Amino acid sequence: MNNSNMETNSQSIGSNSEEKNQLLMHDPDALHEAIVALTSANPHMHPPQIALHLGVPEASLAACAISGEPQSGAMRLKPKVNEILSTINGWGSVLCVFANEGGVFMPLGNVVLTDVTDTHLALKGEHLTAQIASQAISDVYLVIQQDKMHGNTRSLQFFDENGAMVLKVFIFHKVKFREAQKIFLALRSEDQRRTFIPFATQNQGECASNHIDSFRGGSVEAVSGFDKSHTAELSRDETVDDAFKEGENAVVNWHSQFAHARWNGSFDKLTSDENMLHIHSKTLRAHLRFNGFQYWVKAGQQGYQAFGKRDLLLEVSTNTTPLEATQKREVKNQLSNSQGGIENEE
Repeated sequence: MNNSNMETNSQSIGSNSEEKNQLLMHDPDALHEAIVALTSANPHMHPPQIALHLGVPEASLAACAISGEPQSGAMRLKPKVNEILSTINGWGSVLCVFANEGGVFMPLGNVVLTDVTDTHLALKGEHLTAQIASQAISDVYLVIQQDKMHGNTRSLQFFDENGAMVLKVFIFHKVKFREAQKIFLALRSEDQRRTFIPFATQNQGECASNHIDSFRGGSVEAVSGFDKSHTAELSRDETVDDAFKEGENAVVNWHSQFAHARWNGSFDKLTSDENMLHIHSKTLRAHLRFNGFQYWVKAGQQGYQAFGKRDLLLEVSTNTTPLEATQKREVKNQLSNSQGGIENEE
């Protein structure tokens, strides 16, 4: 669907109707119908776009799918993040999803849970290092669904109190999922309402997340290692063509309000259209919205930084070396100690 049609639909469904958006948020059946209609016309839309288009928090998409069946639909879990993810090293290859205004970033592979504290946790793999502000998570869903684009999917979806996504984890291995599901079912929340009401709405606009230390700003150098001194703003076309090249090794740092994710690998396949760049790799899927990035700058000899309206969203460098051998050995050892932790999907 072209942009003009999308804008027309936005005006008819979401924009120009804050009142209707509120009705959708409080009417799960109507919201479900709106999601089906939108995704039928736009099968490549991802949940952050769907939520933005309909004018509802992304958590509302999961909440309206809540059902009484443990094998289909969604189920709200108690927000005990460390317990939910405690056996992730035994789930086989998983897809971790991070999002910001520039799109979605989805490293793929075996990971282990490390560095767990009361406020933060880390996920590590040969392809990935991620730090997540688990303290920000207040709403968690187990979602089992089927659609024409993705087939059967099984995911854990974590949101903050205003319905913004913090993390999603998709589990592919059927047998390992059935084992993990026993833990999830034991953490089933008593609250199975099919609506999600943002904290800010309940508390007259106050946002508790503002009081939680986020990953924005000061820790950028520590995570990325890039020089923050900005040169002149670069055009999108010249930046994308130079920063993203098929077959080249790269490091990508992805920044969102509650997470930092660092991926190391090569871009196996790159495709683009008028609106998006699609990255395909053995250990990464990413969909970057060109309109989500306000400007690009050079960072070091082989690096680029992309900024949104206020914050650093993305860093990419093609002058890279693999993740340190010690980290690879550590991750492999932890995975091999898990029962079937590195087997292929069944």
